[in-house]
Amino acid sequence: MNLLTLISRVESGSHEGIMWGDMGTANWMVTSHQLKNRDFSKVLFEWS
Repeated sequence: MNLLTLISRVESGSHEGIMWGDMGTANWMVTSHQLKNRDFSKVLFEWS
């Protein structure tokens, strides 16, 4: 099983200084193996 590690999160909102669409959070994740090897060639992006 490849669990994902969150490497970056950007939240949308007026007090963050960034706002797009209906608000939300942008998340970028990689597996622990990718992170260990500094392999960012296949980063997973998720919008919530």
